[in-house]
Amino acid sequence: MTSPNATDLSVEQIDQILFTLFHNFNKSLCSQLKLPEEEITMTIRELRNVQKYEKNKLLAWSVEKLSNLFLLLMRYFDSLNILHKNNLGPKVTYSLPRGFDKSIQDKREDLDRIMVNLLEYVFLVRKVNDLDKDKMANAPKKARLYAHFDETISLLLNRSRLLAFLLTISGKEDLSTFYFELSELLSKCPIRIN
Repeated sequence: MTSPNATDLSVEQIDQILFTLFHNFNKSLCSQLKLPEEEITMTIRELRNVQKYEKNKLLAWSVEKLSNLFLLLMRYFDSLNILHKNNLGPKVTYSLPRGFDKSIQDKREDLDRIMVNLLEYVFLVRKVNDLDKDKMANAPKKARLYAHFDETISLLLNRSRLLAFLLTISGKEDLSTFYFELSELLSKCPIRIN
């Protein structure tokens, strides 16, 4: 759901991915952790309503929920490691796959490319620094003419939320915060008016 091909998934495939993940979680030892178990139960309840959304909105919701769940699990791991340092429990380790940092860099460049394309089309500029009041004032009119505006905003939201999560995993909290805040701003972006 976080790959560039995610938009090719059907609503049914997204549902199946989520239910498989939650089923596997419930069969694992992690299901004994109270907060993640509550998060999954709440997410399953919400999923019944969210299934009515169009695919891009369901995808954005799914990425957000999964990111929150993984971050919650990482907090448990960090807590266990603090206890371990004080000889009070097991140590939890995980390793990032080879090429993880390169993958993040590729995703950042891809996000930048999408944003530049949007700037070029809607604002008629190549760089953020080229924006002026007139171009900003005309942006809503231009956005109405751009047939893929909503899809592009949804894609930017998904990718920035994913980057925030991946950067947290890799220990780059400042960059993670930047991309999370970007995703929050994008979630407030109004839909294109025909």
